[in-house]
Amino acid sequence: YFCNEFFKQFYRPYDKSVNLESTKLLIDNHCQIIAEGAVSYLEYGFFDFNDHLIGLLTLDGIDLVSKKAELLFGLFTPGLGIRSGVGEAILLALIQVFNRLGFHKLCANVYSYNPRAIKSIADIGFKAEGVLRQHLFIKNKGYVDVHVFGLLLADVKECRAIRLYQKRCLGYIAF
Repeated sequence: YFCNEFFKQFYRPYDKSVNLESTKLLIDNHCQIIAEGAVSYLEYGFFDFNDHLIGLLTLDGIDLVSKKAELLFGLFTPGLGIRSGVGEAILLALIQVFNRLGFHKLCANVYSYNPRAIKSIADIGFKAEGVLRQHLFIKNKGYVDVHVFGLLLADVKECRAIRLYQKRCLGYIAF
């Protein structure tokens, strides 16, 4: 989901991983801290081979009572997609959120000027829940609509793309 330079300022780096196994460990460790109530977010950065931040995955506003959080996902370089390891990180986050933390729902907000992101979020099982009309003012874009999406555990289990991808990526079916 392409984002601009604006989002880079919000990244708070943690340990970097070098492969899928170390990514699993980092996300697992951070989810343990979340389960203990010590933090209410998870952040994971994507770096290129030159150690430049190229994107991020964030679960924010984690609510342990209502068992929900907001997914924020951004690539600063358009066109990277799943081939860059981003798909694996999203899948690992979904596994942790729904299986380990027992969450009920993930939410995602997508700006109307990003139709690629709207399609991508729907492709991984998120359901459209509404549109917040002229909800945000963004410099050089004016007021923009925000599309609100939700993902329940039942949606994850029904999503063919997730089922196929988790078997190929992880070697097993997690949901």
